[in-house]
Amino acid sequence: MLTITHLFIKTNYALAEKSEGSIIEDDLNIQNLLPWGLPDLPYSQVLDIQDSLINSSIGKVVIDKYEDTNGGLIVFTNPPHPGKQNFISLWGSKIEGCFVRLIFQYASSSNPIDHQKLTPIRLDIGVDGTIIRLRREGIANAQYWKQNYTYKVSNNQISYNRTGVLYVGKQSFPINSEQVNHLRSSSPQEVKGRITFSDGSTIIFPIGVETVKRWKNVYSFNPSCKPIN
Repeated sequence: MLTITHLFIKTNYALAEKSEGSIIEDDLNIQNLLPWGLPDLPYSQVLDIQDSLINSSIGKVVIDKYEDTNGGLIVFTNPPHPGKQNFISLWGSKIEGCFVRLIFQYASSSNPIDHQKLTPIRLDIGVDGTIIRLRREGIANAQYWKQNYTYKVSNNQISYNRTGVLYVGKQSFPINSEQVNHLRSSSPQEVKGRITFSDGSTIIFPIGVETVKRWKNVYSFNPSCKPIN
């Protein structure tokens, strides 16, 4: 089993295009979803996923981020003012199969928000006239956090602190070989994604062209999206 897995990694790594960096698998399994915007992640780069124990490549991933500023300037200030939203998506293939992982951050005032408005259950992607529909991995897979935070408000040259709440929803979506082929052959342009939440509400957000360009490379690691038995 170890020999087959090792051969699979080496063969696919040799055939695939070069990577632009690497990330440890444990760091990819993001559990602490703050600070705002996850600034320490390398975005829009093809990253080798490295096994934490044996320092071998076990997959590839590209990470995308878009901030909806609700009419304000696109500045990833930390902490943010209420009304801002972050869309962070991870697109990858590993020995275990192919995946898309979605992280949604929302900055709010002190008013409470129903967690169903922040838990993604479906992700639709529009690629070259085709809609790729991904459904959540499972109810138990959904994760949800909230945390109080302090932000500054200025009024008549006087600054003071106010308390808000940062909400975070996280969900993984399996993706099959047919869907991956659409991503790998997509035109190099910005595309749109639509998130559907547990309460039925939806949000449309862009996926950057630099990420789209890298789908071909990332999903070349395991284009069949099937695990080794």
